[in-house]
Amino acid sequence: MKTCECGNQAANSGQFCQNCAHRFRGAFVKFLIIVVVLFLGLIVIGEILGPSNASSSLASNDAELLIARCGRPSGDGSSEYDNPRPPIPSRVIEYNSYKLRFMFLPGGNIKLGDPPPYQWKLIGITDMTAVEPSQAAVVSGSEAAERMACWRSK
Repeated sequence: MKTCECGNQAANSGQFCQNCAHRFRGAFVKFLIIVVVLFLGLIVIGEILGPSNASSSLASNDAELLIARCGRPSGDGSSEYDNPRPPIPSRVIEYNSYKLRFMFLPGGNIKLGDPPPYQWKLIGITDMTAVEPSQAAVVSGSEAAERMACWRSK
């Protein structure tokens, strides 16, 4: 026998209370509700207590990883929101104190013309000491890591 909120006794097979018409939920439905609530609670707790290390959560975005490791850049320019947007947008991050310029293109499964936001992939590093940007020397990843200790892989 089931006991309703109104105090009436009902048969286990009944779906409604014959006294007040309250609908009884089955054990499976109650179990399912509890599982969903616990799952949502774990998601919320994971967001609150989740990894605070930006480099682990942004590993697929080289530009954000660079900023997370090395701090605010001197310059950060992107054509992703230009109007009209170029067919292949780009992003350039500069660190004047290290005289380094990092260039990025959209990575992942991006197709020509896909809208932002993008997961930026590093395509090159140049030296900023040249007066003319077109004359800038290409810098290897290891040289950049020597000049910028924060850029070293962690």
